[in-house]
Amino acid sequence: MIYEKIKEDVITALKAGYKQKASFLRVLASEMQMGIIAAKTNATEFGEDDEIAILTKEVKRRNEATALYEKAGEVQRVEKEQFEILIIKKYLPQQMSPEELEKIVSEVVAAMDAPDFGSVMKQVMLTVKGKADGNLVSEVVKKTLG
Repeated sequence: MIYEKIKEDVITALKAGYKQKASFLRVLASEMQMGIIAAKTNATEFGEDDEIAILTKEVKRRNEATALYEKAGEVQRVEKEQFEILIIKKYLPQQMSPEELEKIVSEVVAAMDAPDFGSVMKQVMLTVKGKADGNLVSEVVKKTLG
């Protein structure tokens, strides 16, 4: 599980003296723990898909924050957010290339009788499960549907 790897990496970072990294990894571990608790509360299983969803959400948050900080001219905060994004991406599955994504979108569109943006997006996002950014998927679907 990704959660276990993050907890191990907190200890490794502390031993190596990387306090900033260890601190951020604790934040990620905490987010994972909250997801586990929510799953238990709802009597559902917490699996790797849930972990990936949490990490993807955290990347999205940091991308949005980066854009705001860039507008405000706060260079240090931009760097901090980008540092955190790099850490998170180490735990996410390797991202698909645009070409791979285009192939999947084409297959999904070909399999549908009357493809529309929403239904294609839903099916593609289920297929790629954290292996492609939602914005990129949206661009490719729009391009494919023309």
